[in-house]
Amino acid sequence: MSLDLENFICGFIATNYPYLPLTNIAIFRTSAVDVCFPSCCKWSAPGEPRGLSVTPSGNLLVTCREPNKLVELSVDSGKSVREIELQSDIEDPWRSVQLTTGQFVVCHGVDDTLNRVCVVGDDGKVTRSYGGQRGCDVGQLNCPCHLAVDKDSQFIFVADHSNAKVVLGP
Repeated sequence: MSLDLENFICGFIATNYPYLPLTNIAIFRTSAVDVCFPSCCKWSAPGEPRGLSVTPSGNLLVTCREPNKLVELSVDSGKSVREIELQSDIEDPWRSVQLTTGQFVVCHGVDDTLNRVCVVGDDGKVTRSYGGQRGCDVGQLNCPCHLAVDKDSQFIFVADHSNAKVVLGP
């Protein structure tokens, strides 16, 4: 069992419920008291759940791989509110967050795939992107694996893992 502590903390701070994403299995919502032995609710998402974030409306946004899609789960029931199939060139998605505009930011890529941060609409189509082929030059990323959005400015912070830097963009 593998626990993604960053997403656990994110879910807890935003909703007062810890969410435990168990790699490639399921998502557990637990009570604040029972963090070590999740038993309250087991929620499923298609494919491989890779990242969790909390939407502006308080629901849980799950970034899934194989199939590459975003799944919004109701914070109350764990049932799917909607699924957004991502454009075909968004391969190996890691994380996603929803902007206050309703659009989504997705970071994706590893090895020989495109390494980008994309803003996508609720149809899963890219409206703008940063990055491209993997690299370390200006305008390139190498495994953008985490992201966060400042809620006031909507600036996007991207952890570019293999280049050991944080990239900031509007």
